[in-house]
Amino acid sequence: MNEDLFNMVSLLLFLVLIIIIIKALKYAKTEKILEATYESDGFTFKISSTYYRHFHFSKKRRHVFDTIISGDKALPNIFLDSHYRDRYLYATAYDTYDQSQRVSLEGDFDKFFQLYAPSGLENEALSFVTPDVMLIFRDKLKKTDMEMISTQIILTTNEKINPKEMQDGICLFLDKVARIYKFTSVDEQIGYQKKLLVRNSIDEAIKIHSRLISVKVFVYLFMTVLPGLAYCIFFLIRDGEVQLVGFILGLLVTMSFGLLAAFLLHASESGWITLDRTKR
Repeated sequence: MNEDLFNMVSLLLFLVLIIIIIKALKYAKTEKILEATYESDGFTFKISSTYYRHFHFSKKRRHVFDTIISGDKALPNIFLDSHYRDRYLYATAYDTYDQSQRVSLEGDFDKFFQLYAPSGLENEALSFVTPDVMLIFRDKLKKTDMEMISTQIILTTNEKINPKEMQDGICLFLDKVARIYKFTSVDEQIGYQKKLLVRNSIDEAIKIHSRLISVKVFVYLFMTVLPGLAYCIFFLIRDGEVQLVGFILGLLVTMSFGLLAAFLLHASESGWITLDRTKR
């Protein structure tokens, strides 16, 4: 491979990278899809659903539907993890939870969801996640992860949803919550806020088989190993042997890009910078 052809290929790859970055920045979108108030048994719930679109290595993670429900009383901190298409790069949850906090559901509902609750609040969690509630989630909210924390209920999914079906499911679930509200004392609410789930956060995670790894590691390896191999192949074809100076220079450049990408992702996750126009 002659010098001109090599330079032309390098320039082409650089231009492709610039185009990808520009498209990623333009891809971001935020849209309110539901603002409503729901009343049940004398209690009022405010429902706010937002659709987020942003560039991501995982196709599924590019689309996020968040629903935040604000109520009148504190709730136990529990997390209901949906198993719907929740493997490999399609994992919805960004955090993992200490496995000692797993709570078994009645019947065969463990096939569809995994429940997590803080130690000592297992019975309280099951009082909210009863078999009739699980039927609602299985039939109408099966694509959705659910977390209760403080006075909020947060529903999250990366799947396409039917807004009408989801709203119906939410209202049925809130009817159940309102009935429990009636018998929840102030002391119980204080106890709920003292016991929280133990999270094992690894920034933004991707799931490969049954293991979660930090996406920064994935990005760094992707942007260093593959270009490094490409440089090696180019120089081997070019002169029949590896020219160490050029190869080392190219490898250092690709490693720098990988480190820069990992740093930008970490800065975005830490809230230091915003990589897109999506505000959450």
